[in-house]
Amino acid sequence: MSLFAKGKIILVDEIDGVSGTKDRGGIPELVRVIEETKFPIVMTANDPFGKKFSALRKKAGMVEFEPLQYNHVFDIINPISSDEKIKAESDILKSIARRAGGDARAAINDLQMLSARGEIKKEDIDVLSDRERTEEIATALTKIFKTTDPLVAKYSFDTVSEDLKQCLLWVDENLPKEYEKPADLARAYDYVSKADIMNRRIMRWQHWRFLVYVNDYLSAGVAVSKDEKYRKIVDYEQTQRLLKIFIANRKYQKRLAICEKIADQTHSSKKEVLKNTYPYIKSIFKKGKDKEMMSGIADKLELGDEEVEYLKR
Repeated sequence: MSLFAKGKIILVDEIDGVSGTKDRGGIPELVRVIEETKFPIVMTANDPFGKKFSALRKKAGMVEFEPLQYNHVFDIINPISSDEKIKAESDILKSIARRAGGDARAAINDLQMLSARGEIKKEDIDVLSDRERTEEIATALTKIFKTTDPLVAKYSFDTVSEDLKQCLLWVDENLPKEYEKPADLARAYDYVSKADIMNRRIMRWQHWRFLVYVNDYLSAGVAVSKDEKYRKIVDYEQTQRLLKIFIANRKYQKRLAICEKIADQTHSSKKEVLKNTYPYIKSIFKKGKDKEMMSGIADKLELGDEEVEYLKR
């Protein structure tokens, strides 16, 4: 309790900013605080699946926050506009909400900036158009697939929010729908494979300068692979591989977290546990016959509710 006998909530913002070298010892200390404190601790992270957070994941549950839909952003800024007596039509507020890209704070900041005179007119919204905005991935793909000019295609991904790994998957998914000639497809996939090789070299050697080659292969390379432009209209679809990878990673991370707990108790490597011990424990929970044994294992390994449910599946 605090001096005034009130409870506290501790917020640790953007823990993925903690360096593994410069801030050495920071994560273990945070784990120790979580174990000892009586106050709830909330941590935010852009990527909680990093290897350095393995100990933290054992002590915390994860809640995912997705970008807000524009109508939800509108529901936030509309009452603010009324409370602050800002003169603005509903369509204008909806336009501000759409341009915020799911970020409520950005929409509120835009509302504050545009309402300096107490009124927002339609022409005032044009101020926001100077801001560099994310280009739809479909637009980028159209530029690449519908041109044979490498200079036109080269900069297609520059304003796309997805990273180049995801762009590669988009190209891979939609290439067969766009290119019909086997020779065109063969040349295009040759460039896609070269981009993938460069991605692997980046991850292995941390040579980030290779990103320029990844971009050129996926954009200009794919564009010049065809003999002529295809005139047909194609609806580009998001690859399901991203979703499958995400689901697989979530499942793998839960399994890995359980194996780490078993390894700590049995003084074994995670590899040995995954191969020899984990399948038996998984079988015990899945069958669900021996409740006493299941409870004992869960207590001994300090398994969370989500981990227990995962073992039962």
